[in-house]
Amino acid sequence: MTVTELMTAAGVTPKADYTGEVKTNFMILGVAVDDTETDPKEYVVAAAHITNLGAEVDASTEDSNYLYEGKFTARIDARRTFSLEGKRIVGDAFQDWACSHAVKFGTGNAVIRDYIYFNALTGKGEKGRLTINTTKDGSGEANNSADFACDAYSSGAPDEYTYSATA
Repeated sequence: MTVTELMTAAGVTPKADYTGEVKTNFMILGVAVDDTETDPKEYVVAAAHITNLGAEVDASTEDSNYLYEGKFTARIDARRTFSLEGKRIVGDAFQDWACSHAVKFGTGNAVIRDYIYFNALTGKGEKGRLTINTTKDGSGEANNSADFACDAYSSGAPDEYTYSATA
């Protein structure tokens, strides 16, 4: 399912001035699983059977002590990380790609893709590049649904992004 298909099916129109609670279901992660996908609205959504995106900001800091000032913490850099968890479902474009031999055992550019991550209620989010690391592609107890998991790490800080169905 693409970002456009999900937004259409959900019937959500982002409003930049939205205020209120945001449920995790309104946070959208779209990944270009194919090098030919250039329009972020056509990226594949990581959603089918995913129970947790595990979205976090991973920051590096450095502590220093200064005469007469005391301890000071400086933020050096930050990146986006995702720890996706769920159940394996064959036929989903994102999971099929993430569980492909080329990605599970790939290195370098074979596992780096463009992504967008945004709040469907406001349209505000980010755009960047992720390194994908598939960690589970069918583990689990006998006769239970197979587990799926992958970690993804941005290359540096992503750019700001605003989703628009018309732009």
